[in-house]
Amino acid sequence: SSLEGWNSDFEDLAKAVRSTSNFYLTLNFTKSLRWKNSLSFDMQDINRGIWYGNGTAFGKTVNGAAGVNYASIFTLGFKSELSFDRYFAGKHHFKALGAFEYIADWNKYNVMCGTNFFMHDMRVNGFNLKESETKIRYFSPDINSIGGHLHLVYEFGKYAGIDAVARYETTPRYDSGSAVMDNVYPAASGWIDIRNIAFADSKAVSTLRLEGGWGKAGRSRSIPYEMLPFYAGSYPSVGADLRGYYE
Repeated sequence: SSLEGWNSDFEDLAKAVRSTSNFYLTLNFTKSLRWKNSLSFDMQDINRGIWYGNGTAFGKTVNGAAGVNYASIFTLGFKSELSFDRYFAGKHHFKALGAFEYIADWNKYNVMCGTNFFMHDMRVNGFNLKESETKIRYFSPDINSIGGHLHLVYEFGKYAGIDAVARYETTPRYDSGSAVMDNVYPAASGWIDIRNIAFADSKAVSTLRLEGGWGKAGRSRSIPYEMLPFYAGSYPSVGADLRGYYE
């Protein structure tokens, strides 16, 4: 017996092996100066098989259809931060942080599908029993991202402060130009606590603070269909029309 509403002529099976590793290293040179590093790996091997038998609308038109997909996904991440945090003469607070980051995605997809099966009993496992097939489709989308930023903060007690940051970004997810400065995104802000300066002894004013800032942000790039290979690579297709195995 089968579950009510379940179509036994459809099968979608996947086997995945995944391994992740993380490494950390922190060095405290002084109470104010610290160096932090992290390195991570994420590896995935995925095998997927999809079967449409004659009991499905799509499988009936092609006398059974099967697709196999193999994906190898590897992600590498590295980040290093050097930070400084110290008070001078009691009221002067200075913080500085410099960081470098590298992220890489190296992926491989192999997709193959077939139709017109003279025997349906073996389903995806009988992939070699097909009478027609499409060519192997191969995708290898690699993305490398390099970034870094410098962050400076100065605060004078509870009275005022300034904050400045600049980030260098080369990831393809953002528009970038040929010049180095085209990939730099600066920002700055400042604040003055008027209450602590002018009304410290007044109970009538609980909070009065003036803040302002400016910054430049990268515009996320969106190209029509730029992610199509990822999705097309995840589903076997039939013929040249790139029809996915779903109804």
